[in-house]
This record gives sequence, C-alpha cells and structure tokens, in this order.
Amino acid sequence: MPLMAVHLTRSSDRPFVGRARELQAAERILLDADRTGVILIGGEAGLGKTRLVDEIVALAAPATQVLRAAAVPRSTPIPFELVGAGTAAAQPALEGFATSADRVRSEAEALRSIHDGPVVFVFEDVHWADAESLEVVDRLIVAGPLHATILITYRPNELHPRDHTSVFLQRIERRREVGQFRLEPLRLEEVGDYLAAAGRRIDEAAVGHVHTRTGGNPLLLSELVASTDVDTDLAAGLPWTLAEMLRPEIDRLPDGERTVAEAVAVLGAEVSFDLLAAAAEATEEELLARLRSLVGNGVLVESGPDRFSYRHDLVREAVADGLFTREHRRLHAAVHDALLAADSDDVVALVEHALGAGRTKQAADAARDAALVAMADSRTHQALAFAEQALLEHTDDVRLLRVAVVAGWMVGQDHLALHHLDRWAEIVGSDDASFAEVLHHRVRLLWEVGDVTGADRAAESLAELAERLPEVPARAQALADVAQHHMLRGRESEAIEAADRAIEIAESIGEEAQGANRQARAERASARLTHEPDRAPVIAELLEIAREAQLAGDHVVASRALHNVPIQHPSVDAAAHVEAMRRSGERAGMSCMATESHRHRLLVVAQLEGDKEAFESQLDAARDDMADSQKVLIFSTHAAIDDRDFSSARQFAQALPADLETGHYSASWRFGLEGLVELLDTGDARPLREWFESLPADRLAEQFAVELALRYLSDLLDADLQPTLTTFFERDIVDGSFEPAYLGVRAELAGDVDHADGLYAQALREGMNRTVEEQAQLHLARARIADALDRDGAAHVDAARLRLNCWPGRQWDTVAAMTGVADSPEVPTALTPREREVAVLVANGLTNGGIADALFISTKTASVHVSNILSKLHMQSRVEIATWVTEGGLGDRG
Repeated sequence: MPLMAVHLTRSSDRPFVGRARELQAAERILLDADRTGVILIGGEAGLGKTRLVDEIVALAAPATQVLRAAAVPRSTPIPFELVGAGTAAAQPALEGFATSADRVRSEAEALRSIHDGPVVFVFEDVHWADAESLEVVDRLIVAGPLHATILITYRPNELHPRDHTSVFLQRIERRREVGQFRLEPLRLEEVGDYLAAAGRRIDEAAVGHVHTRTGGNPLLLSELVASTDVDTDLAAGLPWTLAEMLRPEIDRLPDGERTVAEAVAVLGAEVSFDLLAAAAEATEEELLARLRSLVGNGVLVESGPDRFSYRHDLVREAVADGLFTREHRRLHAAVHDALLAADSDDVVALVEHALGAGRTKQAADAARDAALVAMADSRTHQALAFAEQALLEHTDDVRLLRVAVVAGWMVGQDHLALHHLDRWAEIVGSDDASFAEVLHHRVRLLWEVGDVTGADRAAESLAELAERLPEVPARAQALADVAQHHMLRGRESEAIEAADRAIEIAESIGEEAQGANRQARAERASARLTHEPDRAPVIAELLEIAREAQLAGDHVVASRALHNVPIQHPSVDAAAHVEAMRRSGERAGMSCMATESHRHRLLVVAQLEGDKEAFESQLDAARDDMADSQKVLIFSTHAAIDDRDFSSARQFAQALPADLETGHYSASWRFGLEGLVELLDTGDARPLREWFESLPADRLAEQFAVELALRYLSDLLDADLQPTLTTFFERDIVDGSFEPAYLGVRAELAGDVDHADGLYAQALREGMNRTVEEQAQLHLARARIADALDRDGAAHVDAARLRLNCWPGRQWDTVAAMTGVADSPEVPTALTPREREVAVLVANGLTNGGIADALFISTKTASVHVSNILSKLHMQSRVEIATWVTEGGLGDRG
C-alpha cells in the first residue's frame, strides 16, 4: 500500500523554509524571562502557523513546560472549552461558580500557577475560540509578569470586525511588547529551496510550475511533494487542488477505512470514538482495527483520549468536499440518532448534528431549550448563539427574542440586539405592558450605540406609555427606566421626579417591584449628587443600594450604583471602591464597567495618591488595551502636556473624534484640548479664547470646560483670559454649582477675593478636587490671592510644591521655580508599582488570598510581594505596612 499523502505532513518530514525572520524574533521574546512574552501568528489555512509554533517551542529551554490547546469550529460555542481542560459540552459552564466572571478568575489563576519554572502556552486557531476562554487568556496576559511565553495563532479571514475574537486580538495587538507575525505564502525562490530540501531535482520551469499550482502555500506544497514520486516531472501535469491530490489516496482505502475517514472529515475537526462508531455502523473491534490502520498510515491522528482528527483542517475540508450532500446528511443523521437513543444531554452535539442531518425543526427545538438554560446559567455568548439558531425556526418566540436581546447587550452586540428587538416589537403589538419591556431595552441599546436622538424618542414613548399603565410592576419599571435616561442625559431634576414616582408605585406593589424600586432609588441618589452640597449621606445611600442589589443578585443595578459613586470624595476609599466596581461589573456581565471604567478609575486613583510612576504604568496599559478610548486619549493629552511633549499632546487631542456627539462624549472636548495645547506650546490664546466664547449651553461641553479651567487656572490667567473666564463662569453650570473650588473661581474672577480664599480652603478640606495637581492649583490660587491682598503667600506655594513632590513635570517645575528649589522631586522607587498595589490592599485589611483574588495572581505570589515590602521598608508586620500607607507612605517613601 503506497504512503498516504498526509503522512509527510509530520513536522519532522517537512522542510522548514521562509520563516527565519519570524523565528529569530520569536527566540528573542522566548528568552526574555523578565516579562510575559506574547506572540501572535496570523495567516490563512496551510501557511505554516502550527509548524512555526513547533519550531519556536523547540527553542525553549529543556525544563520548559509546554501547554497546548486548540479551538475547534462549532456553530455554538462551549464556554471555557479552549482553556477548561476538557470541559464537557453537556455540563453547565458555571458549575461550582456564582458567575462566569468567577470562573474566568479561577481558570486564569489555575493557568498562572500551573508550573514554577518556564512555561510556554500555545493557543491555536483562536478564530474559533469561545469568548470566555479568550477572557481567561486576556487575564493571563495583563495580570502582571508571568515568566512565560504565550503563542496565539489565528486565521484573519475567519474574523468579523465585531466578533469577540477580533476585539480580543485588537486589544492584544495594541500592546507594544507583543510580537506579531502575519505569515504570507512562500515566494518563488522559497518554493525552490523547499523542493531542493525535499530532494527533488528542480529547474526554473519546475519551480515556477509548482509555485503556480500551490500558490506558495506550504501545506499544499508538502502534500504535492508527498503525493508524487521522486522522479516525477514537476513541470508537467500536477493536480490543481488539495482535494485533487487526496482523492486518489482516499479512494484506494478499503471500504471500512474509507467510511471512517469520510466520517471524520464530515463530523468535525475532532470526533469521538463513540460518534465514529455510530456513523460507521461498526462494532468496537471493527472500528479499532480501522482506526489503527488509518493512524498508522498517517491519514488520521489520535488528537486526544478516544478522539480522532486529520493532521490539518484543510485536509479534512478537502476530503469532506469530495462527498455528496446526501452523504453528509446520512453521517450526521446516524450520529444524531445515536445521541437521541442514548438520551444525550450534549446540546451542542444535538444541535450541530440535527442541523447537519437537515432536521431543522429538531435542531431549533434543542437550541431553544439550550438557549434558555444557558441564559439562566449566565453563559451569555452561548445563549446568544443558541437563540439565533432557534429563531430561524421559532421566529415568534418571545422568550427566545428576550434572550437574544439581553444576551446581545451583555456581550456588546448592541446592533444585533436591536435587530431582534425590532422583531419583538412587531410581535407584542398593542399590549402596553409587553411593549414597555421592549422600550426598556430600546432606550438603553440606542444609548449604547450612540444614537442619543433615538434614545430620547424611545424614552419619551416609554414615559407616555407609563401614564397609560395601571399600577403594576411594568409601570414602576418604566418610570425607573425613564429616570435612568434622564440621569444619563444630565437632566437631574427630571430624573429625581421620575424616580420618586417609580419608588412610590413600587412600594405600593411590594415584592414584585423590588427590582424597579432599587433601580429608581439608585438613579435618584445619583441625581442628588449633583444637587446637594453634602455628598457623604448620598454616597452612603448609593453604597447601601449596591449592597442590597448584590444580595438580591441584581448585579446590573449594583454596578450602576457603584459606578456613580465619585471616587474623589473624601468619604470614599478610592482604591478599594474601584476594585468593588470591577467585581460588580464582571458579575453583571457589563464589560465596559468591568474593564474600561476600571482602567479609567485606576488612573484617577494614582492621581489621588500622587503616585506618578503608578499613573504612567497604568496609562501605558490603558493605551495598550484601549488606544481609541476618548477618556484614555484625554488622560494621554494631559500627561504629555505635563511632560512638555506638546507634539504628542497635539496628536492625542487630534485623535479625538471631531464630529461625534453621544451621551458620554462631546466633540467640543477635542477643540478645547487643541486650543489648550496651542496656548501652552506657542502662547497663542486665541483658539482657546474663541472656544470658551462659543461653547454651547451643553452639559458635557460646559463641565469639561470647568475641568480645564480648574486644572490650568494659573496658565489661563497668565494668558490674560480672565475676562473670557469671568463670562464663562457666570453661567449657571449645575454640575459644579455647589462645588467650593468652582465657586471659589467664580468669586475670584468677580473680585471677591476674601470669599474666594475661604472657598479654596474649604475645597482643600472637603471638596472633590483632591488629585495632587488639583490640590496644587488650589494652593496656588490661595497664594495668588495672598499676593493680591499684600499677604505672605509663601506657605501656600510651598504647600503646592510638597503636594507635587512625587509628581515631577511641568507644574512641579513652575512651583519649584517660585520657591527657589532646583532639585527634581524624588520619585519613590523603593517599591515596584505592583508592590505599591499590594501595600494598599494590605492596608485595606486583605489577606494574601484576598490580594491574590484582587490582582489575579497566586496566593504564593501575593505572599512573596508582602515579604518584599516588609524587607524593603524594614518592617516586621502587616500592621506597620497599613500604618505607613494610611499616613501617606506611598507619597513619601515607596
């Protein structure tokens, strides 16, 4: 029996050419033990991604542990399949875990602590990976140095721009220390090198002919070489396709072996022994004999315990393409019948094989039931996939449409959710209570996609509908939704009014309306934050609502309440609150609160603590993860200004959208920042003056202008912008109307300097502006007033310098010049940024296990960090660390 063509696809039998540059770059990453090395290898099927991975792995040190996993193509994802070490498709993905977020943390921690020595993680074909597994890999990469190398392969042509894998890869690609290889077909001369290395006699005509036939695809090239004799004339009639190369070899197989080979080709990338037995209608002994022969001849490989596959998916596809559609259906039908006979609860297999057998009704029924179970178990990606399959048949099933809408929103597929919501709206028709639920989702989804006008219209319709509803839970919920929309739009008075009505109705109904009650109370408290000078009681109320919502399992409301707590307020432990926000956002499945908002607030925490090294580290990470985030661009602009890097500041500002208006962003922000950079760089105040003078009466625009004025007040006054600022601050800007710093600026610009000085002092004691830069500005304002009143303001200038002592940059230089200090401030270097994070958590009372959970590190690693802190600071106990942090140690010594 002749050798099978696929036999020579083993790495040891194939020449390796054309990838020397990638291999050298990968070796440098592999040998760098001080960081987590990440290598992305993209390329279409057959271009040698796996072969390159094999060659990279071969370069690793002898003691290196290599852990490999590959995603498989499925119409419905199995959560955590790629990283879950054999998670059964039929098992609830969250068994033993409260939420998917808990499972993500557990899986990431398990991978991080799997080996004490060097490790290489290989995740292949992530274009097919489930979203939950990719979250685990993401945490593995971003949770701090791992002393490991992570290799990731994918096919670019299998990706959709909004697919979860595309989002994952885009985030990873932005990280500056990631090696990125995009493999291309072999060039003409490289094909010649390959043929020569394979021992073929070649000439220019033969090389050109082979290059044309294979397109430079290494897999096709290897199969062509393997399927021809050594003496074959490579310049003559060669097959054109992989299927053409393989078909003669498959046809030569004995009938039983050919049936098994074709079954593996049709049934999937990896097929279990039991499914093969059903498809081939063979006994265990017969199937074992056939598989032994097929594996021995290199047709198949045993890819796992009792699981079989082809060596490459292109080979499988080529064999499958040679079969008639009826043959495909027959094989799937045999497997589906076997699953039904065994009363299998493997819903993924039941759906896939029913579809393959052409049994669309049975597939839809199974997918419908699976969608409802998956949603109840918080497997939102899988729930959405099942719901979409089921809706092809059950087009009017409101339960399925609800799953598709809610799951689509939870996973960030807002446009897809809106598509299903339109169908839901058609079905409910004139039923007011049901249509109120539709509008509930429409308001929020339109807001999420940036259609503020559409969201306003939907909210108006919901408010009108609420007036027609009797006092039922749907009415309370509708008014709570209206309150939330008013709050998002900055209409605090209207939000309070709608919330009060929702609370009154919910309380009269009782238990059935508790969810609406919590949401309305959260919105009312959030709105009150902008109206009441004493924020502490309102913040305490929001925190209590969050705790109540968490106990009730209402993590969406809990996240909303925590999200609206201002971490700059003196009553809030900023670092601890940010971690609480992240956890609650993860439990709610609200990725923006769990990731993007978390990143933003970590930056604010570093500013509040005056830790510039930590701030810069966090900003670097935020740029890697969210380069196009408007907030990250704004943080980056301010940071570049502080470094006097006005060229970069201008680039960051100009990267902001110039024509986008949403509930979270105003295009005016870009033009204000551009004018500010122009003033500070060239001294030209005209663009910024014109911006202030033409600023619309818009909440977002005005509040941003207030923030710029407070942050750069000294610079703006030095630029003779006082008349412009005076006019601007005469506006009735609600968000800052009670803030003492804002009122102090108004009083100073109006000439009431004594009153202004008192307000600035109050702001330093209890106001919201507590970052070191903001505190420095307030001290400078008091020094400016002292000078105007012919008093000694040196103490205020010195206080400004002390606040900036750990924040070197443009502002510190200015203050230092005023006080005659020549030396640069001492940036704390005793502790690393990670050690400072650990010190804060120690001060918050966390155990080593709690620290490990908060930072996604092992308990052992947390213990090592605590030991290092004690050693560096010459301390004996955790109590000493806590005392040191509480007394401002992070700003003085570490």
